[in-house]
Amino acid sequence: MYVFWHRYSYKLRTLFVLLIIAAIWVRLISYLVDTSGLVRKTTTQSTNGTQIIDDIIKHVTKTGLHAKAIGNRQAVCVDCKQNFSLMEIRENVSSWLDLESILATYRDDVKVSQMTFHQNQWPMGETVPPNLRDEYENNFYSLERQKSCALVGDKIHLLRGCGHAIDDHDFVMRVNVLKGFESEIGWKTNLTVINPNTVKYYNNKLTKVISNSQNTTDGSSLQEFELMGSSTVWLPYTLTSDVKRNLTFFLTETKDKRKLPFRIAYAPVPISHETLNRIWNATLGDAFITFTMATLLCDSVDVYGFVPRNREAGNSPIQLSNATLLYLKHKLAEVKLFQAMEEAGAIRLLENNC
Repeated sequence: MYVFWHRYSYKLRTLFVLLIIAAIWVRLISYLVDTSGLVRKTTTQSTNGTQIIDDIIKHVTKTGLHAKAIGNRQAVCVDCKQNFSLMEIRENVSSWLDLESILATYRDDVKVSQMTFHQNQWPMGETVPPNLRDEYENNFYSLERQKSCALVGDKIHLLRGCGHAIDDHDFVMRVNVLKGFESEIGWKTNLTVINPNTVKYYNNKLTKVISNSQNTTDGSSLQEFELMGSSTVWLPYTLTSDVKRNLTFFLTETKDKRKLPFRIAYAPVPISHETLNRIWNATLGDAFITFTMATLLCDSVDVYGFVPRNREAGNSPIQLSNATLLYLKHKLAEVKLFQAMEEAGAIRLLENNC
């Protein structure tokens, strides 16, 4: 027996590895075959967007989202009953997240050099611990509950003529900074969500301004920063040492040197995508990080510029680019969740001619 094992053990191990690789390839090919229909449709030239949206919704509704309990926490379930409110969604989300733990806004009198951006000092879902409460209140504002909120995405082609409707909300949240489209997306901004790549992009613009020795204080190249006004800029992500360094440079140049009035906020306990997916029992993107926070902050949420719907704009069907269709193909779960929540009366999805 020992001689047999000694002689053939290498071959047996090799055969075992090859079987595992073959099984992986079989699963991969099966997945590609299953999704090839949508891939072919989304790469067709001059595609009618309305038909594709129908296909996407039909495809996504084949896989329902069901509640899943994890400890004493319950995932949000949009298929459990016909009607539900945003308040009921908040009850589920609040078992996972605490608003003060994911949205901490530095006070105006806190200098950039004093901003530490500490994270994960207490467990996810718990409130600020007593030993850190005084420090928290000395450094951060606490946002009050808002009656009506608008969550505005960056799909400008879905927001024609929505500016005034968006501005009518008590609290307006935006994903990234946009300029030159105020009549479509509104003028009012209370919270702007940015990511580490956006900070890096801003720093490159600032570096170019600084490199011009004649215009180190010139604001003409900083219109994006000025458009932030006195709103809060929020980074809900894990902040690595590199991100913190970029963020400190950005804040020093904009707030300390140029005295721009925006406030900076971050997540002391960041919302990981793993946590996000557990809350909603689905694989979701960054848009749902902001929406998840909004369920804790707002009594009502209107969503603009995220989800194209099966609706005609004027007398012609919606026309979407191939890039947008491919994006939608990878956002099936978000489409289903947003539309299911609207059908249940929990939120409103709004677009052109608001």
